[in-house]
Amino acid sequence: MDAVVVQRFSLAFADITADEFISRFLVEILDADKIIVGHDLNFGKAREGNVEKLIEAAAVHGFAVEVIRPVEAEGVIVHSSAVRETVAAGDMTMAAKLLGRAHVVRGRVVKGAGRGRELGFATANVKPKTQLVPPDGVYATRAVVGDRTIDGVTSIGNTPTFGGTETVIETHLFCDWEDFYARPMALEFYEKLRDQKKFSGPEELKAQIASDVGRAKDILSALPDAGPSK
Repeated sequence: MDAVVVQRFSLAFADITADEFISRFLVEILDADKIIVGHDLNFGKAREGNVEKLIEAAAVHGFAVEVIRPVEAEGVIVHSSAVRETVAAGDMTMAAKLLGRAHVVRGRVVKGAGRGRELGFATANVKPKTQLVPPDGVYATRAVVGDRTIDGVTSIGNTPTFGGTETVIETHLFCDWEDFYARPMALEFYEKLRDQKKFSGPEELKAQIASDVGRAKDILSALPDAGPSK
């Protein structure tokens, strides 16, 4: 790819008709030779433009149109709305099939309460920049920090055992403890292990975390690109 043009969306831009968009943007400004679009394309004011309209215009203005037909995964048409619904349901396995990769949440490590370390499972608390975050639960994940990829288990929730009220993302990494504070981190979500629940106390929670870690290690080691964490 040699260049990318980012067109800022505004009320004025939204008011441009499909015919004007074709003649002004595709023909006059871009002088396009070929336009590649999805099968469900809509464009122009009130979404009046579609694939058929674009093909008709191509015959007049002399550019080619290639239409990308639907792609399916497990009988589901791959589409951004399908991805959002799947992630929102916590089905990270299906989300990965739709995306062709694991769903990623990016953010920066922030200071936490330090309870994980007290339990013997130190965690990095991630403040997400990604808008689409999986629902509350515990997940098998991989963290990308710099040029390193580290297996781990991630909890999303309000720490019900300790009476928390704010949703936090805490990831326990399978490596010697390091302080990742203020560093950017990307979390790859592979499978949901369980829902959040309130435990009777720290000891019961500690036992459950140990079980979660064991399951996460089994899941991550079975991935096609499995290898030792770096």
